[in-house]
Amino acid sequence: VGRRLYPDETLRSAIRRLGWVIFPTLLGTMPGRVVFGALGNDMAAVVANAHKGFEVSLNDGRCEVLQAVPGLGHLRMTGFHLFPDCFLVGVFEGAFAHYGIEPEIHVRSTGRYDCEYLVFW
Repeated sequence: VGRRLYPDETLRSAIRRLGWVIFPTLLGTMPGRVVFGALGNDMAAVVANAHKGFEVSLNDGRCEVLQAVPGLGHLRMTGFHLFPDCFLVGVFEGAFAHYGIEPEIHVRSTGRYDCEYLVFW
């Protein structure tokens, strides 16, 4: 699907771009509004509650928020079979884009289905 939608992008970049629509789509659901609706544009709070968003939307994988303070988020993603080093990065990029923010995301792969993210905004 990524190659068809983004033929001029590398496969990894196309997969990352597919993740951009996930957060806005989640906000359109009742669970998404419950988890994120009251947070407004407080990005530290959005990051701090990222694990809840994954819990209500996916059956496998675990998001652990290690740190969430203004301007910095540190997250550990484990057991995600959804390309955690590109697709899930796109999910976070899409969440920030929803609020008009372009984050800087550093990804460290810690296993085939595991990554840690440092997110700066």
